[in-house]
Amino acid sequence: MKEAGVNVSDVRQILLSGVFGNYINRQKALTLGLFPPFPVDRIHFVGNAAMEGALRALLNLEERQRAEEIAAQVSHVELAGRTDFDETFLRCLELGVE
Repeated sequence: MKEAGVNVSDVRQILLSGVFGNYINRQKALTLGLFPPFPVDRIHFVGNAAMEGALRALLNLEERQRAEEIAAQVSHVELAGRTDFDETFLRCLELGVE
């Protein structure tokens, strides 16, 4: 969010996918600080999003074009090794450690 220059109020929903999304308890994840303070009813599970997207792109030209449009607007932010991410992430975790 910092990299994109957005606030929590700018985010409409959080989508969780894959194994992580299927098994995480949304309320506990919020309590632990894995997500910023956000209404739990706007956190949704979307299943195997990678496979669903691949199938849509293979079977529907319009969906493939839409995926290409979205991909052109997205930028990748590598978090590994960024000290500002590590510090922020650890500061936001609420594990009862002082």
